[in-house]
Amino acid sequence: DPHNALMYGAGHGGFEALVILSIGMINNLVYAIMINSGAVATMMASLDAAGQQAFQAGIDALIQTSPFLFLAAPLERFAAVTAQIALSVLVWFAAKEGGPLKWYPVAILLHFLIDALAVILSGLGAPVLAIEAVIWVLAIGYVCLARQVWKKSVQEVV
Repeated sequence: DPHNALMYGAGHGGFEALVILSIGMINNLVYAIMINSGAVATMMASLDAAGQQAFQAGIDALIQTSPFLFLAAPLERFAAVTAQIALSVLVWFAAKEGGPLKWYPVAILLHFLIDALAVILSGLGAPVLAIEAVIWVLAIGYVCLARQVWKKSVQEVV
């Protein structure tokens, strides 16, 4: 049933979002607790010079990070889950239709496109909001494509 395609995408994307967000947030919370409790100096004392530099760089990055960026992560993951659901629909219809599986390579290329653009734009120093906007535009485009494929396939059955 085509609705399974939606659940595959939601399950995959939801699990990925949970893991990525929770590991990152737990790490940030541990650092924040260490900073607020004064445990940073104790932790740094047990490290060699290279370890101290790396640890201090992590602490400095956390302190200097805008609170907005902590809110951007769930927004980005929501767009990613949306895109993954749409791509799962394309893969499902590729498997259902058999034959050349034309939607399967399309889904792979679209997944590559959204990931590559996010990395490239980030590497170019694009603002987080611009990167998020690109991800959202692509995700919405993927949903529109998946919807068209869905409707066409359902109409062919009827």
